Amino acid sequence: MGPSSRAGTRVTRTPRLPGRTWRPAVILGVVLLGVAIGVLSLLQGSARGFAIAAGAFSVGVALALSLPFEFLLLLPLVGASWLPLPTVLGRTVDDWLVVFFLVIAGVRLMGRVRSLDRAAKLAILACGLLACASLVAAVAHVWSDGFAALRFFSYALVVLGCLTLSPTAHRRLVIGLHLVVAGVAVSVLLESMGALPLLVQYADREAPGSRAGGLIGHPNFAAGILAIGILQLVVATSPRGWRRYALLGLYGSAILLTGSRGAFLALGLALLLCLPRFKARLIPMAAVLGIAYLIFGSLVAARLQFLAESGGVTGANAAGWRIDHWNTVLSLAASPQWIGVGWNRIQYLIPDGLGAHNGYLEVYVELGVLGCFALALLIAALASRALKARTPLVPLAVLILLLTISDPGLMYPPLCYAVLLLFFSDEGRPGIARRPRSADAHNLRIPALA
Repeated sequence: MGPSSRAGTRVTRTPRLPGRTWRPAVILGVVLLGVAIGVLSLLQGSARGFAIAAGAFSVGVALALSLPFEFLLLLPLVGASWLPLPTVLGRTVDDWLVVFFLVIAGVRLMGRVRSLDRAAKLAILACGLLACASLVAAVAHVWSDGFAALRFFSYALVVLGCLTLSPTAHRRLVIGLHLVVAGVAVSVLLESMGALPLLVQYADREAPGSRAGGLIGHPNFAAGILAIGILQLVVATSPRGWRRYALLGLYGSAILLTGSRGAFLALGLALLLCLPRFKARLIPMAAVLGIAYLIFGSLVAARLQFLAESGGVTGANAAGWRIDHWNTVLSLAASPQWIGVGWNRIQYLIPDGLGAHNGYLEVYVELGVLGCFALALLIAALASRALKARTPLVPLAVLILLLTISDPGLMYPPLCYAVLLLFFSDEGRPGIARRPRSADAHNLRIPALA
């Protein structure tokens, strides 16, 4: 093309949204929140808490102004997976990260989302109803812990944030998600070897010392997030090559050390759904898992033998114990349970001090009929995404629904964040063929990240 023809060509540019209008609001919100926490810590005479708050929010400002938005979306997942145990000023570090995420992500998303599909609308409505149900139950029972509403609102912001990501940003999001899961896996391995002395270890009442939960704390919860990571490696196109099998070996070794039979069963059933389409990929993966079992399988076998001989905690197997426990939990609910007893309150109302050990039952007893309706909407949104997604997500949907039977599952923050990130980012968008890379420039992006 000559100079004259090039001069006559009209170049069109993708419109950019106002790029820097969010920064003053971000800085103001973070500073006000940091000052509030600092004042509270000083009033309580906690110099250490003030120092932690000041340092954390200073780092947070820098992250908010420099991190790509897809990494900001990973922040609540990092808190729920790595920092659910340490506390500052009576709240866990995970809780403070949720507050920080709501401030930063809320401001950065203002006016950025132009359209929502039906599944996204259902998911956001479900998260809003869950927040309302938790607030209503908290007020009705004078239950002081109304923080659950903030958590449910953060789920909605994760959904909204995923809709702004391009395929390139999605690939970085998947890498970040696997880094979080890998951190959990490494912590499980370290705990099992006694190399993580600062970690508050989970004391298994059935077989003390035979299970590890890593940074998350409870082995069943660690197994849930590891199962999601394993299944994503099976159904998705990335990561590829040796990275896929290296991560699979790491996750497989760690999930064996959790000793979570519910997660083993749910993952096995989900993998059976993958067999017809991913047979060629599952064969080498089975070899990797076999090697992991040869290394760590003796611990799992010892645990299963202990359960077979002793019958578990109460002389019954785990399934029998759960059925009796569910009946005890259900006795807390009126018929019907319209409002609920308050989120996270079951453990304070039953003699053994344990949770519901069933996500569906937990929602019904703690959030009532409104919470059940919201959970049904959320499941419908996930099902809609799974059936239309370009990546086969039906096995992942089956996995999370099964995990919610024996444990909180979908209602446990790390698992919910991970599922929402996978279902509502590019991996869960409708379509058969993936878009070419040239389409990245035409996708809506956060201005500061374009």
